[in-house]
Amino acid sequence: MQDYKNFKLIDTRELSDINSTAFLFEHEKTKAKVLKLSNDDENKVFSIAFKTIPQDSTGVAHIMEHSVLNGSKKYTTREPFMDLVKSSLQTFLNAITYPDKTCYPVASRNAKDFKNLVDVYLDAVFNPIVYEKKNIFYQEGWHYEIKNVDDDIKYNGVVYNEMKGSYSSIYTIIFDELFKYLYPDTTYAHSSGGNPYNIPDLTYEKFLEFHDKYYHPSNSFIYFYGNGNIEEELDHLSEYLDEYDYKKIDSDIPYQRPFEEAKKVQVEYNISKDEKPDGKDVLVYAANVGHITNVKDAFVSTILSDVLFSNESAIIKEKLLQENICESVESVSSYGQEITMGVIAENSDVKNTEKFESLIKRELENIVKNGIDKDELTSTLNKLEYDLKEAGSFHTKGVIYFLKSALSFMYSDSYYDQLQFSETLAECRKLIDTDYYEKFIEEKLLNNNFKLILSLKATPGLNLKKDNEVKEKLKQYKESLSDEELNELVDLNKNLEQFQSEEDTKEQKDTIPTLELSDIDAKLEDVERIEKKIDNYTFLNPNLFTSNIHYASFMFDLSKFSQKDYFYLSLLSDYIGLSDTTNYDYKKLYTQTYLASGGIFTAIHLNNTKNGQDLKSKFMFSFKTIEKTEDECIKILEEYLFNVKFEDKNRFKNILQNLKQEYKTRILEAGNQFALTRSMASFSEKSVLEDECSGISYYEKLCDVLNDFDEKA
Repeated sequence: MQDYKNFKLIDTRELSDINSTAFLFEHEKTKAKVLKLSNDDENKVFSIAFKTIPQDSTGVAHIMEHSVLNGSKKYTTREPFMDLVKSSLQTFLNAITYPDKTCYPVASRNAKDFKNLVDVYLDAVFNPIVYEKKNIFYQEGWHYEIKNVDDDIKYNGVVYNEMKGSYSSIYTIIFDELFKYLYPDTTYAHSSGGNPYNIPDLTYEKFLEFHDKYYHPSNSFIYFYGNGNIEEELDHLSEYLDEYDYKKIDSDIPYQRPFEEAKKVQVEYNISKDEKPDGKDVLVYAANVGHITNVKDAFVSTILSDVLFSNESAIIKEKLLQENICESVESVSSYGQEITMGVIAENSDVKNTEKFESLIKRELENIVKNGIDKDELTSTLNKLEYDLKEAGSFHTKGVIYFLKSALSFMYSDSYYDQLQFSETLAECRKLIDTDYYEKFIEEKLLNNNFKLILSLKATPGLNLKKDNEVKEKLKQYKESLSDEELNELVDLNKNLEQFQSEEDTKEQKDTIPTLELSDIDAKLEDVERIEKKIDNYTFLNPNLFTSNIHYASFMFDLSKFSQKDYFYLSLLSDYIGLSDTTNYDYKKLYTQTYLASGGIFTAIHLNNTKNGQDLKSKFMFSFKTIEKTEDECIKILEEYLFNVKFEDKNRFKNILQNLKQEYKTRILEAGNQFALTRSMASFSEKSVLEDECSGISYYEKLCDVLNDFDEKA
């Protein structure tokens, strides 16, 4: 492959870790970078990303992401995005706002469909109709809502309401406060999604300025993946990029200056005015340990975060729970270009802050002095290697690779660092036999002043004061309006309501690209497979590229169980692997599992048969491993299948508490899904059992067991 028309080929290389050949181009006029990962994958992926750097918490990047997908110069329906969901064969269709970038990935296996998707997205980001239709901003962002002159004025808008929901999640609040104080001088101190109390500060003019500044080819990273024709893809890009000239855009993100001494902060966070605050405080210990462009540091921090804070045998996690500092422990994840490591202690008390900090310091010092168990490091590195090789699932691989390459685009001149991991993993593996990991802990976590000890005190009704201030502000605003201005505001809402209820015309609908039946292959793809029969069992081995990972599943029929049994079946699924077995305690079991495999998993599968009438339910054990560890993996699987112990009530209670917290968070963050499952249970046997296994019913029964644990354990 050479230069092609107005694209200059900058680099070509083989990326064996992801079974692809990389071609990096630069558009000569705009200097936009285009990365093509060429391979034999039928599932083609496109994405365009822009560095979008918020200077406040008005959610401008998030509102823009929503708005550009509400019609464009070429595609004039009100919601091209939703029209595509209904009419496309897409395997992935989304838009994602990150703290420092906005991404628009799409994927399809059908060549014509893929080209249609690419065109709709390119026209959306470069030619959005929001410049002409202010109602899109009012709808997606915020507006003053008043239907009649006698009504009170309120705020309303899609993102405004979405973020009100998001801020009901404790994790949104934790990370909001954490990065506000750990990276106070950077864009990461702001909420890119938008804080509901700040969103109404965004003006339409500032909103358009944001698009004009950042949504330019010179500030973009463009990506293609799969077996599509490179020249055709570049030709398609030219139709849009050639309209622009190069523009220098200030979108660099400065690194946060390290602290001279560790920072300690206590803040309040809102809980319902009717909730009791006892035992609902949160404690956080977090440190900056490097930059994401250093892939080795990123890998080492991931490994150590698992070993210290998050896995079932994690040293700090175990001590925090043993000494009753909290009921639940999570690790802190990295953020943007900075690598952040740390631990979150939930359901705690701010009075424990000193004890919390002292315990972490003490345990880290012991680890540095006595060393980390080599098997734990090895098993955790194995787990990371499986994650990197799998890259999600087959239909999302190309999207995952895009997100990884976008990291390199954002923060460095290299586009492959995150896609070439074998050498770095090999180096990390060699370092296990040295004191490198202990030295990393000593330097980056113990003797590093670039860290934050954050306490969040649960305060009932904290937001009532803010909400009352908002009401008073809106009241004063209404009083400041003349009769004419008030009527204009009522008319604005009527106009918006009409805009939202308008049906697309036939001419508008015809702008959305569709497929003919002739564009769709009626024949299902025949995946080559090898069939073997051993005794009474049939083994099917599909011929797919799996990075030399072997997968297997065992299915157990559940047809003889009644509805009331499914809570216990689901609880059993959640329990297995977290408890002691005949030959291992639960910590050693975790380590041995990942020494021998990429994980052993349990789940309940509920599927309707082809006629949609009969329900098939199975209890599944599955594992993934490589050839050299297969025999050891089978031995560990036997522990899961035959040797689980149920005697340790304290461990059982701890597992239940963690499950309860996990479900509480999931319900707050995705309540619509739980509500949908519960409502579907009125007329679907499958939904009834889903509710019992993983829905509201499961959560209620978990709470019930914990409320009377000694009697029901």
